[in-house]
Amino acid sequence: MVGTSGAGVERATTALVAAGHDVVTCHAVDESPFPCAALIQGRGCPLEHAPVDVVLDAHTRPSRMPSRYEDGAVCGLRRGVPLVVAGAPVHPYWRWVTLEVGHDDDIVAACETAARASSEQQAEVVMAVEAARVVLARAGVDPAGIAATVHRRDDRVHVLLELPPRPAGLHPAIVTEVVRALRGFDPRVGGVDVAIA
Repeated sequence: MVGTSGAGVERATTALVAAGHDVVTCHAVDESPFPCAALIQGRGCPLEHAPVDVVLDAHTRPSRMPSRYEDGAVCGLRRGVPLVVAGAPVHPYWRWVTLEVGHDDDIVAACETAARASSEQQAEVVMAVEAARVVLARAGVDPAGIAATVHRRDDRVHVLLELPPRPAGLHPAIVTEVVRALRGFDPRVGGVDVAIA
């Protein structure tokens, strides 16, 4: 649990605990954001010491820059933990968020949905990487070093493929193969957007 305000964090924590969920934080509401729990003797990072299914960011103030109290959101994203942003629609995580909910929406349901979606998202990542690998292998190009991030926003799937330097002429075929694979996995998806880095 992270957030831009103590009140938002407390409200979300109360709702999750009442629903039977365990909540861990980088620091208590009344503590300074630095140092994080990983640097405090005897505490340690909650992401390293407990299975964390979802990071919830009670982002109550609209801002495109993260606050110092939201560092745990970035740490969670780096470990592949789904991110739910609750509150303001303007936030810095639009590219990586699993689910967004408003101030008055059901935070507990959002976190439970994101936790279930994470396994589906991992499957989509594997499919996107494999689709790109197939195209490169067919062209006789070493497919080592491919990576992908996949996020859903509304009814669309957004894919960012990271490829080592390859002939740009292969990009259209890679995009076509990734879209085909993901549409085959979920025919109900409204659209698949693929960017190549």
